[in-house]
Amino acid sequence: MHSIYDTAPVIASYVVATAASYGALDLGRRLAFFEGVRRRLWLIGGAVAMGTGLWSTQFVGMNAFRASMIFSDDLGLTVLSWMAGCAVALLALLALARVLLGYSRIAVGSLMIGLGICVMHYAGLSALRLAPAPVYGLGLLAGSALVAVAAPAAALLIIFDLGGRWKARPIAARLAAAAAMGAAICGQHYTAMAAARIGADAHSAADTLLGSNWTGLPLALIICLMLGFTVWLSIFDLKAIGERERLARIRIRVGVCTEAERVHRLTCHDSATGLPNRALFTEKLRKQLVDVRHTPSVPVGLVYAELRGYRLLIEQYGQERMNRILKTLAQQLSRQLQNGELLARLSHDGLILFARECGERNTEATTSTLRALLSTPLHDAGESFRFSWGIGSSRFPDHGNSAPTLIRAAMKIQSHIGMEAPPPAAATAPRYAMAS
Repeated sequence: MHSIYDTAPVIASYVVATAASYGALDLGRRLAFFEGVRRRLWLIGGAVAMGTGLWSTQFVGMNAFRASMIFSDDLGLTVLSWMAGCAVALLALLALARVLLGYSRIAVGSLMIGLGICVMHYAGLSALRLAPAPVYGLGLLAGSALVAVAAPAAALLIIFDLGGRWKARPIAARLAAAAAMGAAICGQHYTAMAAARIGADAHSAADTLLGSNWTGLPLALIICLMLGFTVWLSIFDLKAIGERERLARIRIRVGVCTEAERVHRLTCHDSATGLPNRALFTEKLRKQLVDVRHTPSVPVGLVYAELRGYRLLIEQYGQERMNRILKTLAQQLSRQLQNGELLARLSHDGLILFARECGERNTEATTSTLRALLSTPLHDAGESFRFSWGIGSSRFPDHGNSAPTLIRAAMKIQSHIGMEAPPPAAATAPRYAMAS
């Protein structure tokens, strides 16, 4: 069958595919900052919006196909093709929501995404219900599958920056990755169309439910507007969450808070020191790692301090007094924090600090600062106390790429500070504390 392609819809199909890919990359970056039900809703809603954009690419592309016949589409197979597009977007969002991907996971993810792209295209082409059915050239058919797998792999390699080439250009990285994904969608479609041999006497089934006049440039414009609105809504929602958290902190600080905020504080903060607890610290660290992955930055570090002989100290000084002392320590340490840093009480005897490395303030310098502060005597009721601490640290990505891995690495004690031999007055708590 003689056929040609109209240039404008071809360009429009690539624009839609690239816009949908960029939307998926941007939303995937933000997913880690949503929690619970909101995260699941954005995951599903984002997959539907982005998947619809990817799916529409092939129909805009089909509108560019000029042949001596009128096409129409079967409703059931068209819906199946749309579902495959949403599945592709869901797989992409799940991959992008991770902090880091290794080469093996990128390979598996690319295969799954490529398979989804192929299913989306061939289900959409089968929806035409041509009689006789098209015959495919094996070489171009394999080529279309290779494009569908290779381009997502290139996009994931760019966005996860395993080679470090895009570290200083995050926006350029997302644009390049979106262009690669757009090339995957369009490249697979047009290569597969070139592989199809449609007979001169071929015709579309007469009982199909969708005519050929529902695709084209108007659909491309609607889809791009929908994708832009989805990305804008996710940004607005994320800013609203941040503003609510800021107002909640202010209300808690002045003693005016709702019951839900009070319960959240009780469950996510240590009651003795007021510091974030392990669960909240792990969640905030995970979000920070996602942010670090998508912005130009140097590594970040954790510094862990373990109070030695905590139980013996409780026996010697009492729980109430130790709580007051640790609260004083937490206040002193918190005053030394810079923007973006976070101090938490990881356990009853462990404090942990998250810090972005900037200039001379690297993990080693932060560790030295913490050591100096912990060596300073603490005062309570006219008495001075100096404790013995174990210190450990870890860096991203040198010691791991996930929050639990980095925390475990930091908890491996590397050095100690404080009294190694107690004075006679502290004999009940050997090596752990000194009162003067």
